[in-house]
Amino acid sequence: MAEQEQTPDYSTFEKYQYGALAARFLNEKDMTNTQGALEVLAGGDGLNLGNEAIGFIRGTQASEKGIEIAASMYGARFAEERGKLSPANLAGWYSDVLSGLDEDYSARLTASLRGHTETWADIIKKVSKANHIMEGGEIGVNTPEQVAEARSVFEKYQSIGELMSILDKYKMESLRPKTIDVSRKKALSGIASKLPGVRAEEPTE
Repeated sequence: MAEQEQTPDYSTFEKYQYGALAARFLNEKDMTNTQGALEVLAGGDGLNLGNEAIGFIRGTQASEKGIEIAASMYGARFAEERGKLSPANLAGWYSDVLSGLDEDYSARLTASLRGHTETWADIIKKVSKANHIMEGGEIGVNTPEQVAEARSVFEKYQSIGELMSILDKYKMESLRPKTIDVSRKKALSGIASKLPGVRAEEPTE
């Protein structure tokens, strides 16, 4: 009897996904939603810090530099933990991004993911090394044979790299509404706190 395939444990990196989103907002120079994503990260949908969440949030928001450090740190932690899994392992995690597609196209994309069983971190290292060799070949540092081999490696992983990039983009997009809702409430609450109170209307008979 064939051994049943086990579902990977996505919780090892999912708890940092709002850190990855914070890093994306930071790259977009959107400090308001960078802060919002860090607040979600501290809560039940992220690190679940409980009472410590307030201290975490205040600490990271004490300065713009603190926000930048936190977003970069937790974005990197997400990448590190997720990098331990392969695209094949991650096929299930991306299933919501693939939903609604033509069934044949969804099957093709899933098959592409399942065709790569090396860890994502290893694939990134191989592509990075190949790029470095190809660049060195342009200035005569590497031999034509080394450059040809590097180009072969690059072409092998080019398709999965493009697919993972697009899947990541839309996976992160799906997380934005919760972050923007936190930012909305915080911005409006800040304005409301500076306005005079309004006496509740007496019930009419």
